[in-house]
Amino acid sequence: MHRARRLVEAQARVARARDNLARHVSANLVEELAALDEPFGPARVQDVAILFADVVGFTGLCERRSPQTVMAMLRGFHERMAGCVFEAGGTLDKFVGDSVMATFGTPRPGPRDVADALACARRMLACLDAWNVERRALGEPALQIGIGLHVGPVVLGTIGHARRLEYAVLGDTVNVASRLEAQSRGLRTPLVSSHALVERVRAEAGEPALDGLRRHAPLVVHGRAQATEVWILAEPEWRRPAPRPGAPASTAAVPPGRPAPLS
Repeated sequence: MHRARRLVEAQARVARARDNLARHVSANLVEELAALDEPFGPARVQDVAILFADVVGFTGLCERRSPQTVMAMLRGFHERMAGCVFEAGGTLDKFVGDSVMATFGTPRPGPRDVADALACARRMLACLDAWNVERRALGEPALQIGIGLHVGPVVLGTIGHARRLEYAVLGDTVNVASRLEAQSRGLRTPLVSSHALVERVRAEAGEPALDGLRRHAPLVVHGRAQATEVWILAEPEWRRPAPRPGAPASTAAVPPGRPAPLS
């Protein structure tokens, strides 16, 4: 009986440790971290789909609200966006303030990683719309997000100190996805995807998975000399903010100095 009791207690400690670990790393990494002495091995290069999602106008929202209100809003946002990532089979890489970074194809690649990344982005937008209905009913302002998507080679591995390691996904692919997310403001669209990701989605899931996306003229993103071919999500008219007073209707959807979208 004593040995049986100790075994039950040990199993309870293991379960509690895994639950605690799951609060700090993405759920699909927990089993690998718990089962192997060196779960990720040496740094390696593989293709991964990257998703960045960020609240539009977050700084302005913070200026007009108490810290407690901002924290509650962030927790609600993070909870919903993380749920979308997990439902799509992705890995929640990190929260950085009001920004969410997720990866698809880590720690192990799958046959629909890129299509899952796009599906996750759509799920995020739908989830935000539903939450905004609740927020308006409570007198809170609706939130808007920008999402950037890209796919390509990255370096995967652990970085940091021996007592505080972090699983990292690094490389130009990550930088491009982040830059594309930032472009969503100027393009007045909730989602900007690289052409490379669209082509991979077409191969994995077919043309129907690209519904609502349209090709845009190439963009030169910050930090890169070569233009990036992109696609944007045609947002419904009712979700678009009104043009600035005095702005010509023909330029409302494209900021000055940027090429007009391709049909």
